[in-house]
Amino acid sequence: MSKTKTKQLFTGKGNPNRTKKCEHCSNSFRTRNPNKKYCSRDCKKSAKNARLYQKMLSSDYGYPNLWKRGLIQEMVRLRANHRCEQCDIEFHFGTNLAVEASNYLGKPIIGTCHHIDMNKQNCSMRNIVYLCQRCHWMLHLLHWKPGMMIPLRWKDNIPKWIIERDLDYIPHKQQSLFGGES
Repeated sequence: MSKTKTKQLFTGKGNPNRTKKCEHCSNSFRTRNPNKKYCSRDCKKSAKNARLYQKMLSSDYGYPNLWKRGLIQEMVRLRANHRCEQCDIEFHFGTNLAVEASNYLGKPIIGTCHHIDMNKQNCSMRNIVYLCQRCHWMLHLLHWKPGMMIPLRWKDNIPKWIIERDLDYIPHKQQSLFGGES
C-alpha cells in the first residue's frame, strides 16, 4: 500500500464519513465502513430475525400449511380453554398472553403449542398440548416423549394431559429414602 493511501485511511482524507440508509429501519447514519448496512446492532439483529421469520414462512420449515396459518394453534388453545394444560395459567382469549402471570422481567408469560412426539408434521390434536412458556421449556429440558419413563418431578403427580390423551409412559421407580418403594 502506498504512503498516500495509508495516510488517507488514517486521517480520513479521501475517505470521508458516508451517509447511508439503514437497510432495516431506513434511518440515515454516518459511517466510514462502506460495507456497513445497519445503523445499530439492534437493527442488524432485527433484520436477521425478520429474514429468519420470512424464511420460515416461505419454506416448509417442518410445519404444515395449516400450522403456519395459525388454525391448528387456535383449535388447541380453544380445547385447552386458554389455559396451560400443565400448571393451569390462564391466557387472554384469542391471544397467547397470560392474564396475570409474568416472567422475571415483568412481561406476560406466553402460551405455546407443543408437539408431544417432537414431530412438527404430526398435528393431530392428541399430539399437541397447550403450555405456558415455563412448562414448555421444562418439557424440552426433560426430553420426555410418550413411551419414556415419567420424570421424577412428575412421579406423584402425572400431568392430566398425559392421562387424558392415554399416552404410554413408564412409571418412575425411585426408591424411598428408607429402602421401600414409594
